[in-house]
Amino acid sequence: PACHRPLVVIDPGGEPLRPGSLPSDAILAFGAEREGLSRELMARADKCVSIPMSPGVSSLNLATAVSAVLYAWGWDYSWDGSLAPAPLPEGAGDAIANWTETRA
Repeated sequence: PACHRPLVVIDPGGEPLRPGSLPSDAILAFGAEREGLSRELMARADKCVSIPMSPGVSSLNLATAVSAVLYAWGWDYSWDGSLAPAPLPEGAGDAIANWTETRA
């Protein structure tokens, strides 16, 4: 079926992920670490982005890649879809501070 939401693939050959580079209504596609995405899916993509990595790092495992992209995507959009940092849920700052203190 036809879909009017943009398909964004995450692939090392894409443009680097930056603030505002993911549309708020995007459908995100991730490939397996070794196989990547199919050629058919890559050809259907409206946009291709990559996760910037340090020199010498060739890939991330799937869970880490999804986490990084969702974090960046969530930072870009408030709940109403406007381009702005999404606020942390009430009490999240305290929880993060407490977790950080226990790790020090």
